[in-house]
Amino acid sequence: MLGRCETCKYILCKDQVAIPNTQKVYIILDYYSCASSNVVYMITCTRCSTGGICIGEAGQKLHTMGQHFCSQNHSHMQVLILKGNFKTERERKIYEFKCMELFNTLRQDLNLGSGFMSHYVT
Repeated sequence: MLGRCETCKYILCKDQVAIPNTQKVYIILDYYSCASSNVVYMITCTRCSTGGICIGEAGQKLHTMGQHFCSQNHSHMQVLILKGNFKTERERKIYEFKCMELFNTLRQDLNLGSGFMSHYVT
């Protein structure tokens, strides 16, 4: 299932992604595109030598984000949807936080911090 979203060339379609500084991989179970909604995603900077990663979530379709990444100053970014089809916003935000921990983006200051997430963590 390798390739790219047909709508936006910055949305990656992969079935797994390496977890930095580990021997582990994160398995992606479904196919997603920028038409997908209610998702948790990973943004990777292709210019960063360390492969800068940021985790985020969106309730709406990612078309808007795709258009943003297609702009001239942001063409060095790639988006990979990690999981979708969440039943509630709370479930999506909890999963986002778990991915921030898994990919170690909080400790590397690539996500702003977990303070705003504290009421979502169980």
